[in-house]
Amino acid sequence: MDTSEIIVIIGGILLIAFVLQYFFGERESVSTNSDAGRKQNNGKQNL
Repeated sequence: MDTSEIIVIIGGILLIAFVLQYFFGERESVSTNSDAGRKQNNGKQNL
């Protein structure tokens, strides 16, 4: 193997590792909205 083949193999391994981490890595937790379960009133009062 010459130098260019080794560089291509290492680049491929790094690219595979990046794709796996992107899709299967830990994600940031998302905070929930406290108004998510409420019906929107549009300025009208329920009587």
